[in-house]
Amino acid sequence: MKKRILRKAILNLKGNLTGIEIIHIEKIINLCENGKTGSTLYLPNKIRVNKNYDELIFFYDLEKLDPVKINQRLIFFGITDIDNTGISIETSIIKNNNIFSEKSFFSNNSMIQFFDYDKVCGNIIVRNRKEGDVFKPLNSNGTKKLKKYLIDNKIKRDTRDKILLIAKENEIIWLVGYKISDKYKVTENTKYVLKITYKE
Repeated sequence: MKKRILRKAILNLKGNLTGIEIIHIEKIINLCENGKTGSTLYLPNKIRVNKNYDELIFFYDLEKLDPVKINQRLIFFGITDIDNTGISIETSIIKNNNIFSEKSFFSNNSMIQFFDYDKVCGNIIVRNRKEGDVFKPLNSNGTKKLKKYLIDNKIKRDTRDKILLIAKENEIIWLVGYKISDKYKVTENTKYVLKITYKE
């Protein structure tokens, strides 16, 4: 039964089973039963299988999996078009009157977020993650390495390099689509609010 399901998964992914033999199916089963989270199995014809906690993820055509490398300065105030992605990030400034009443402020995964402008202002970069990144997630007690945060929150390995960051040097302001930094959040003492909108 397992072998039939795995064959069907590859067939649906690739359109055929060329190059896939019984030994490859057995290796996938072994990965499922004994492999550690993050383990990768490479199969013929550009097929890759990743184990991510309690699931297997199948990929085909590895050349298309590499995320676009992004490292771009954020424009204040206006729209930053991210090269070769179709993504844009818009920034604007708001006087802190009734900002706390805006629903999107309370949603971690919202594509619109708000920050204390006086704390954020400076050379802000839109980029992919890199070694040494640190993060103080909203409402957390301390700073942790981004890598540990991603692992603790079970964010898939292949997703991690595709997540965009709004960062100030090595310190993350916003892990786009996930969480903002507690250090840059809006408080009752905030005078001006930086609104950042992510658009695809």
